[in-house]
Amino acid sequence: MADQTKRQQLETHLAARALQDPDFRERLLKDPKAAVEQEIGLRFPDGVHISVHEEKLNHLHVVLPIDLFTAENPFAVAAGDAAAGDRPFWAKT
Repeated sequence: MADQTKRQQLETHLAARALQDPDFRERLLKDPKAAVEQEIGLRFPDGVHISVHEEKLNHLHVVLPIDLFTAENPFAVAAGDAAAGDRPFWAKT
């Protein structure tokens, strides 16, 4: 798992936890942001949105990587922390 990014590690953890705990899976589908915040003990900035999609056998989900050239930075100084844009949203301060 050392080669995975922190985001991939988080996604892997959430998926495994959802498979093991039906209540967590239900909370994750109903209110993803609150479920993830509770699971990892961190609060995301208001501008961060979390979507969870339940895979179906007849529906393919493709997640494209961020386009760094056109993406806006939701962690900019507007949140009151100049360094916030330099770290991922799940990183502890």
